[in-house]
Amino acid sequence: MKTNIKTKKGIALMLLMLIFAHSCSVYKNKPVSLREASQQKIKVKVKTKYDKNLIFKRIEKVGDTYYGVTKKRGEFIKTKLEENSINKIEIKDKTMSTIFTIALPIGIITGLAFILQDSFKWKNNSVSIPLAQN
Repeated sequence: MKTNIKTKKGIALMLLMLIFAHSCSVYKNKPVSLREASQQKIKVKVKTKYDKNLIFKRIEKVGDTYYGVTKKRGEFIKTKLEENSINKIEIKDKTMSTIFTIALPIGIITGLAFILQDSFKWKNNSVSIPLAQN
C-alpha cells in the first residue's frame, strides 16, 4: 500500500508538534521575590530590565547572593543575579504545564486524525469475498 505525500506530511507535522508540546512550560503571572523563588526551588523565568528572559532550573541563595542554576551538558552552572537588574521573576505553574503537556498533544492528534481521516479509508469499497461451496 502506497502512502501519499499528504499523509507523510501530516505525520511529520504531528511528531513535530508533539516534540514542541513536550517542552512546554507555563509560568504564573504573579511575580515573586528572589527570596520566595529560592525557597520554592522550582523552575523560574527571570525578566531583566534589559528585555532578556532567563530560564533557570531554580534559584539558590549563598550567603547574601542569589544565583540562577542551569544545567548544560550534565553540569550545573550558577549565574549571579543582581537584584537591581531584575524586572520580575515568574515561577513555573506545575499544574498548567502538566495540562498543556498532556492536553495539547491529544488535541493535535485528534485534529490531525480528523483532517487525515480520508487517507486511512479503504479506496475500493466493492470487495467481494468468494464463499466456499459444498
